[in-house]
Amino acid sequence: MRTRRIVLVVLVAAAALAAALALRPSAVPVETGPARRGAIREVVEGTGRARVRERYELLAPVPGETLMLLGGSGWSIERILLCCVNGLNGIPNVPAAAGPTPAVVRADPRYQEAAHLLRRLQSDGRLQAVRGSDGRADGRLRVLPPGSRDAAGLDALDSLRVLLRLDPAATSLEITTDDGADRPAALRLRLRSLLGAMFFLSQAVDVPPADLEAGLVTDARMPDGTAADWQALTGRIFRIRSSEDRPARAFAAVRYRGHWFWVDDADLESKSTFGLLSNLFSLQSAQSRAAGPLLTVPAGQ
Repeated sequence: MRTRRIVLVVLVAAAALAAALALRPSAVPVETGPARRGAIREVVEGTGRARVRERYELLAPVPGETLMLLGGSGWSIERILLCCVNGLNGIPNVPAAAGPTPAVVRADPRYQEAAHLLRRLQSDGRLQAVRGSDGRADGRLRVLPPGSRDAAGLDALDSLRVLLRLDPAATSLEITTDDGADRPAALRLRLRSLLGAMFFLSQAVDVPPADLEAGLVTDARMPDGTAADWQALTGRIFRIRSSEDRPARAFAAVRYRGHWFWVDDADLESKSTFGLLSNLFSLQSAQSRAAGPLLTVPAGQ
């Protein structure tokens, strides 16, 4: 598991480094104020002072507004649901994979089916951001009813209603992160943290056979004893390959413990997922920068 996690962190860090540096606050003297707790903090030295600031809130769930904004702006809702969500209307998305690799993996195929149906509806233009009275998006998406001639969209919407046991008479569905929204036409998302999303994607690293045989990673199994197929379990949205030789065609690559790990430059699915994760890092960083109060202490005293 450590191999998977380190490889993914290094690759993503390389892509997010420029954004993180660009968002780094300038080193200036400031006064002492209240502190906020956070998972990771960064110290920036200034003239006679040091400033402590939250950088990434890795352990908190990714804000639902962020995911809905991404989904409403063109990012694949299927990719977002597979990567960043632990469950939908009580149907789990391999939640144990959002942490260290489990010894036994349990998966519900209905989740990937629901994510695929929502992607079909999105491709047909059936997803729309819900806006408040001020005209701004309020962190929800609505699944619109299809036109009378849109037979494919009608089939997908009907299948989604049956799969999630939603009100068959509802003319539109609402995607929300509000756990209290127990409505017959609501698709309720249980969100992952950014760290959970990274753990989930790290399961898709091709571990060198020698490391597996040496017991350096968990040999995950399905309940029937067969080996877990992490590509299938993660929806085939991400793959990090490995080899002893340096890859000739890599989008991103890192050498670790005598092996190369990389994303193939022709693997468009993985590159898109990599881009989504990098965007989430940048957005989390921007939110942490905007979130107020700072703790400052004298430097060198």
